[in-house]
Amino acid sequence: MKRETKADLVQEIERLHGRIAKLEATGGARDKGEKMVGEGQYRAIFQTSLDGFWINDTDGRFVDVNDAYCRMTGYRREELLRMRISDVEAVEKPEETARHMRRVLEQGYDRFETRHRRKDGAIIEIEASASYSDARGGQCVVFLRDITERKRAQEGLRESERRLFSIYDTVADLIFNLAVEEDGHYRFASANPAFYRVTGLPEEAVVGKRVEEVIPEPSLSMALGKYQQAIEEKAIVRWKEISNYPTGRLTGEVSIAPVFDDQGHCTHLVGSVHDVTEREKVEEKLAASEAELRAMFASMQDVVLVIDNNGVYRKIAPTNPSRLYRPPAELLGKTLADVFPVKQAEAFLGTVRQVLKTGQTDHIEYELLINDRSLWFSAFITPMTADSTVWVAHDITERKRAEEERQSLAKFPSENPYPVLRIAQDGTLLYINEAGLELLPDWHLAIGRAASPLLSAPAFQALDSGLLQVLDLVHGTRVYSFSVAPIVAAGYANLYGGDITERKRAEEQLREKTAALTAEIAERERLQDELRALSLQDELTGLYNRRGFMILAAQHWRLALRVHEAFVLLYMDVDALKHINDTLGHAQGDQALRDVARLLGQTFRQSDILVRIGGDEFVVLLAECDLVCCRHAMARLKKALDQANGRPSGPYALSLSIGAACFDPDNPASLGDLLKQADAEMYAHKQRLHRGQDDVRQDEPP
Repeated sequence: MKRETKADLVQEIERLHGRIAKLEATGGARDKGEKMVGEGQYRAIFQTSLDGFWINDTDGRFVDVNDAYCRMTGYRREELLRMRISDVEAVEKPEETARHMRRVLEQGYDRFETRHRRKDGAIIEIEASASYSDARGGQCVVFLRDITERKRAQEGLRESERRLFSIYDTVADLIFNLAVEEDGHYRFASANPAFYRVTGLPEEAVVGKRVEEVIPEPSLSMALGKYQQAIEEKAIVRWKEISNYPTGRLTGEVSIAPVFDDQGHCTHLVGSVHDVTEREKVEEKLAASEAELRAMFASMQDVVLVIDNNGVYRKIAPTNPSRLYRPPAELLGKTLADVFPVKQAEAFLGTVRQVLKTGQTDHIEYELLINDRSLWFSAFITPMTADSTVWVAHDITERKRAEEERQSLAKFPSENPYPVLRIAQDGTLLYINEAGLELLPDWHLAIGRAASPLLSAPAFQALDSGLLQVLDLVHGTRVYSFSVAPIVAAGYANLYGGDITERKRAEEQLREKTAALTAEIAERERLQDELRALSLQDELTGLYNRRGFMILAAQHWRLALRVHEAFVLLYMDVDALKHINDTLGHAQGDQALRDVARLLGQTFRQSDILVRIGGDEFVVLLAECDLVCCRHAMARLKKALDQANGRPSGPYALSLSIGAACFDPDNPASLGDLLKQADAEMYAHKQRLHRGQDDVRQDEPP
C-alpha cells in the first residue's frame, strides 16, 4: 500500500472540505448523508496521521487538532481548541506569528522549523508544513513533526564534527586526505596546518596535487606500495620513512587507512605522520653516547657504580666484575645495608649523602674481603644527579702492601729504600738515612743542623698534638708522602717517607676519568630524559600528552585504590577555538592553547597531572581531592580566566567548558569510565552554554 505524503493528505482534506462546504450550501437529506460520509473520511485521515495535525483560522485560533499533536504537547483537545498558535509558540512573538500567517495566506504554502512549548513547560523542536485553503471561509491546514531528537542528533553530529575539525586543525601530527582516482593515481584532497608547518610546503603546493608532485623519492616509491597494500588488505598500514622537505629532513611514523564506498571501491586514503625527527636525533646521540661509554668502560679496570641517596645500587658498569663485592645481579636494586655490615654500610651511605649535600667530589679508602682476599680501594664519589652519585673505585692493594712493607722497614731505617728522618722539637735534624740523603739532595739536609721548614713544621704539629701527621711533598718531578710519628716523651718526631709519584699520577688519571665518566653518564641521563619527554609530552603546550596521561593516571588510579583515596578528573574544552583559528589564524589558535596550558599550570598544584589530551581538549587529574576540593580549584581557575580576559591587549577571550568525574574508592570506576563521564559532563555544559541556559556556576564542578 502506497504511503500518502503530507501534500497528498492536504489535497484530500481540501477536497473534502470543499465537498462538505458544497453540501452545506445545497442542503437535503441525501446531501446530509453524503456530508456525513465526507466528514467520516476527513476524520479518519485526520486522526490516523502519525504526525501532529491542526486546522486554524486566519486569526490563529485552533479549529481542530488531532490526537498526535495532543500527545506531542501534553494538552487535551478541548484545551487546545480554546487556544491560539501564539499560546504554544516558543520562538515567535504574537506579532511575528501574525506576520507569518499573512505570508502563508499570500503564498498559499510554507514549510519551516520552530519550537513549541509543551504544557509542562518543556520545549520541543517542530518541523511544520502549512497550507492555506479557502474552504469553510479560509483555513490553514498544518502538519507538525516533533524533530527534537533529530535536532539533538544533528547538534551532536555538529559537535562531533567541530571537535574532529578542531583536532584536525590543532593536532601536532601531520594529517592528510588522498582522493583515489580511477586511473590508480592519488591526489591530495586536504591536509592539516601541521602538514604545512612541518614540511614547509604551502597549501597551494599540496591540495589538488598528485602525490608524485608532493612526496619526494625515495619515500614516494615506498608510499605508493603501502597505499596499494592498504587498499588490497582493507586495513591500516604503518611504516617509517625519511623525506627531505623545504624545512629539512623529516623522519616520520606513517599510518594510512583506506575508506570504501557502499560498492566496496576505495575512494580515499586518510594518512597521519607522527614526526619523530627530534626523537631520532636524540636516539642517535644516545647511541653515540652509549658507544663512547662502552669504549670508556672497556679501557677501565676500575669499579664504576651508580648509588642513590638511599644507598641503592642503580647501575653497575661492566668494567671489572672480579673487583665487585658480589656479582652484579646480587647488587642491583639492593641497598648498601643489604650488602655490607652495619658500620661499613652507614659509613658509605654517609659519604654518598655528604657528596649530594655539598655537590663536591669526595675521596675515601676502604678495605673489602673479596673471594677470601683482602683488597684495598681508593674511591672518588661524585654527584651525578640531584639524588644519585657515581662511585669509581680503584684497586690500591699493591700500594697498601708497599706502605706496610715501608713501615716494617722503619724498624731498620738504614735498610729502608725511602727517606727516614728524626727531627728534634727545636727543628734540629737528629738523623737521616742514606736513602734520604740520596733522594733529597737539593734540601741540603745535614745532621745537627736545622731541617727544612717543610719538614720541621709538620714535626712541630705532631709533637704539639701528640697525633700522627701525614704530608705530601713535591721534590722535583717526584712526590713523597711522609708519615710523621711524634715521640713526645723523647722530644722528637720520626718521619717515614715514601715515593708516591706513580700513585699520585694514577689518582689524577682516576680523577680525570671519574669526571669524564660522570659527565658522560649525566649526558646519557639527560638524553634519556629528553627522549622520554618527547614521547610523553605535548610539543605545543609542554603538558603531558595522551600517552603520558594514560601512564601517569593509571599509576595514580592504582595508588588511590590501594590507599583508599578519592581524586577528581576534569575534562575541559576550549570554547570557540575554531573561530579563533578561522578569524585570527592558526598562530593565534596555538597561542590560545598555550595560554590555557599556562593558566592550568598557575591554577593547579604540582602534584596534579595536567594534560592536553588532543586538539582543544585538556584533562586535569586532581590528586587527593574530592568535589569540595574541586570547587576550590575551580574557583581559582575562574579567577585566573577572569584576570586573563580582563587584559585589554588580548585579541580573544578564553572560555572553557568543563566536566568533572570523582573517583570513589568505595565504588571504584575504571579510568576509561571516569574519562567518559567527565567528557559527557563537559559536553552537557557546552550545550547549556550554547543555549544560554547554563545553570552551573563556573566555580563549581558542572
